[in-house]
Amino acid sequence: MKLILFDFDGTIAKTSSLHKEAWIRTLNFIGSRKDFETFLPYIPNDKERFDSVSKISKSLESEPYVIDFFRLNFGIIGMSKVVRKLFDLKESFTIAVISEMTPEQLSKLLSENIQSTLSILIKRNYKLGIISSSRQSTVVSFLLKTRLIDYFDTICGEDDMYDGDKLKDKPDQYIMTKLDTGIGEPFLYIGDSPVDQKFSENINVRYIHHKYSLNFESIIDQL
Repeated sequence: MKLILFDFDGTIAKTSSLHKEAWIRTLNFIGSRKDFETFLPYIPNDKERFDSVSKISKSLESEPYVIDFFRLNFGIIGMSKVVRKLFDLKESFTIAVISEMTPEQLSKLLSENIQSTLSILIKRNYKLGIISSSRQSTVVSFLLKTRLIDYFDTICGEDDMYDGDKLKDKPDQYIMTKLDTGIGEPFLYIGDSPVDQKFSENINVRYIHHKYSLNFESIIDQL
């Protein structure tokens, strides 16, 4: 069996609005005096705006009272542990945002004709998986509510990319040590950014570029 791997954010669905709302709620919860645009400034072609450890660490360095919030409320000391807990909080708010939306609203964020295309791939005996920089629980929550979860045989997220306390996100190939390749041999990665393309090179599989705004059926012609 051959395994096709997909990126999630920006490839399968347009999720930026969900992440932005989750960060706004998170910043309010921790008492940050920065608004979203200041805490996570926009940089053109920046794939990791919403989950950039370096950006978040830099923003937190100028807000010692937020660091104190984590020490006093969670007993957490040290920037790497604070950032990881911050991701935990943001994850909870992301799932809350998803839960508040209807399946119809979430479906409007999906790439066009994704369900029919996934069905075709399965009929052709491909196995399907997701490797995403979002948390696995976020991806699963979204797919459950849009009724796409059963199309995928394996899902790996940001929480699978930790080697101890160190986050080894794409394009690092560390995540492949966590992937259940017993379901199939990876031969293709479909993503929407230079980071995704570099990741495909690092894991030695073919790459197809696809953005959520394109018709998902276009992938079939490129196999």
